[in-house]
Amino acid sequence: MSSKRFGIPDVDLEQYRLLPYVLRYGMVAQEWAEQLFYCWHDHDGRCYRLIVKGTIRGEIFVESFHRLKRHQIKAILARATLLRPHA
Repeated sequence: MSSKRFGIPDVDLEQYRLLPYVLRYGMVAQEWAEQLFYCWHDHDGRCYRLIVKGTIRGEIFVESFHRLKRHQIKAILARATLLRPHA
């Protein structure tokens, strides 16, 4: 589902360059065994969510990366297990 439906533009190349920071410093939560959610608050106040999926063979894939509103992060935490707080 496109985030444009909610009035937030999709991420562009500049935001994709944030992926290493999201993985290293973002909050990590787990709702399902095969997926990790990374939530990142950028210095400009924007929030992002990265979903990473692992396979039985040990492969890791980026499944989704998009902007969020702060209340959406609270909803994720309400149903998921926090593994690491935001650094």
